[in-house]
Amino acid sequence: MTEKNLEELTEILKEENELYEKLLDIAEDKKETLINNNIESLFNLVENDRDYIEQVSELEERRLTLMNDIKENFAIEDDLSYMEFVEQLPDHWGEKLNPIRNELLETLEEFHILNEENKKLIEEAVKFNKFSIDLIIENLNNNEYTYNELGKNSPRLLDKRG
Repeated sequence: MTEKNLEELTEILKEENELYEKLLDIAEDKKETLINNNIESLFNLVENDRDYIEQVSELEERRLTLMNDIKENFAIEDDLSYMEFVEQLPDHWGEKLNPIRNELLETLEEFHILNEENKKLIEEAVKFNKFSIDLIIENLNNNEYTYNELGKNSPRLLDKRG
């Protein structure tokens, strides 16, 4: 039973890494989309994110359940760090799990960095949009008028005078 647990845990970690790599690809696409100001594509990418995040959550639940089984089989106490947990397992477990864990950590680090970059791009876009709206409102508040079809004055959004 325990070797089967090792194989299953290994598979779950590999699948998680694959999903995070897909999320990393989407994050890179989001960055390009934000730079190109293509909001419609951004919404599609966010939808794709949701699908992968749901899959990651399902894998996470499976992993936690499996780890609880492993803890029971090896009489390992709760609330240990990963390294402490692996030290309680047979040596070949660590040899098999550690490379996968390291790969997953590298992917997550890249993902985190890219998400921070995207966050900054979004913040800049929000600042620019706020600036644009403030400019329009300021122009409206300057009481510059033009004639509309009915011959009445109406506020101008943009001043097109040279």
